[in-house]
Amino acid sequence: MMKLGITLPPNNYPLSRPGEAGPEYLLDTPLRKALSEYARRSGASLQTFVEMVRGQTANDYRPNKNLVPAVLNKVCKGYERLEELQQIVHGGVEVRLSKTPPRQVKRPPNHGSARDRLNGLRKNIRKEQDAGRCLVLDRDLLEQWPEIIISPFGVVDKGGEDASVTGRTIHDLSYPEGTSINDCTDQDIIIKPDYTHYDAVATEILKSKRAHPNARVCVMAGDVASAFRNISIHSNSMYLFAGHIEEDDVIVIELAAPFGWTGSPGFYEIAGGAVAYVHGSHTTDVFPDGIFNYHWVDDHINVAVDVGTACDDADRSLRYAMVAVMGADAINAKKFTDWNTRQRVLDLVFDSEV
Repeated sequence: MMKLGITLPPNNYPLSRPGEAGPEYLLDTPLRKALSEYARRSGASLQTFVEMVRGQTANDYRPNKNLVPAVLNKVCKGYERLEELQQIVHGGVEVRLSKTPPRQVKRPPNHGSARDRLNGLRKNIRKEQDAGRCLVLDRDLLEQWPEIIISPFGVVDKGGEDASVTGRTIHDLSYPEGTSINDCTDQDIIIKPDYTHYDAVATEILKSKRAHPNARVCVMAGDVASAFRNISIHSNSMYLFAGHIEEDDVIVIELAAPFGWTGSPGFYEIAGGAVAYVHGSHTTDVFPDGIFNYHWVDDHINVAVDVGTACDDADRSLRYAMVAVMGADAINAKKFTDWNTRQRVLDLVFDSEV
């Protein structure tokens, strides 16, 4: 960038500013301007530009530097999907199409939920921008990269939080019907996650109670931070996953598997399954055959008898597995529960004392 007379701004641009109804969230404008000018002056294709921004080189083409091939080869030895995992690590997910999306003449507007909750949309996009999981660029770059497909954003409720500033951003990749990114994705390449039924948790609770009738049987839950967003999209497929914020005259290019793409759950499961595999491979005196663990997408559930260090061992094992597979930022500390005989997870209540 310096060769082209461009300097990256410091990463201290404020997240928000005071507003009449509360904080007004901001995109990182200095970063957007610098990267947009870099794109113009370099004249690079979208694929080349993304590779430069992500630091992908011939010697290290990994789009997500948190995923380390040598570590995965060691801790995931024996994992049936290790080869597929390494393919994702080395280059990202390549999207195969069954048909080519039509070139867009008119870009579709965002859904009403995104316009009505613009502040929340900006907040979510800024989080992804700061984490390096999306690029926010000037809208006029669509002239340089006309192949980009814009799909509308929407914002849906997230738990019981304040709807004016929170919500989950959904990239509606099923719009428009018939020619959407999801419609054009080759469904034959989409991995269909095969999750174990959640009654496995109840079965393990009963098994533990029979083995240790005088001990408490406890349950805890934890999940992987940002889930799908740990899975990078290959630079040659980036043009398929873009959105925009019309009010700010910007485009948003997804660098990681988005919520809304039909392929995200399956490709994430390759990595999520690796976490479960590593965790379940650890053995202790209480778990001679491996620590029991159950997972559904990014949610992981442990069951352990409250004997000695069994609960602590299971907790450490899960945290280790997440970090070993997905890097130091993989643990969603807010979603790790304490051990308890009664636990609500996956909208279900597991109670070992009933």
